[in-house]
Amino acid sequence: MSLTLTNTEIETVTGRKKFSAQVRQLQRMGIECKRAADGSPVVSRLAFEQAMGVRRDAANDVKLHLDFLNAS
Repeated sequence: MSLTLTNTEIETVTGRKKFSAQVRQLQRMGIECKRAADGSPVVSRLAFEQAMGVRRDAANDVKLHLDFLNAS
C-alpha cells in the first residue's frame, strides 16, 4: 500500500476531477493535503485514515471505531 492516496482514490473521495475543486473538498472534509508541482493534491494515507476515524492498534491492524454510533 502506498504512503499517499492515488489520483483515482482522491477523485473517488472528493467526487471532483479538477485539482482545485479536489483541494477545496478535501479541506472541507478536514483532510490535510499538499500540492504537487502539477497542482494535483497529495494526501498521505495516514492523514486520510485519521480524518476518517481509522485507528491502528499496536499490531498495525486497521480497526474502525464506531462506538459513537451506540451513544445515546
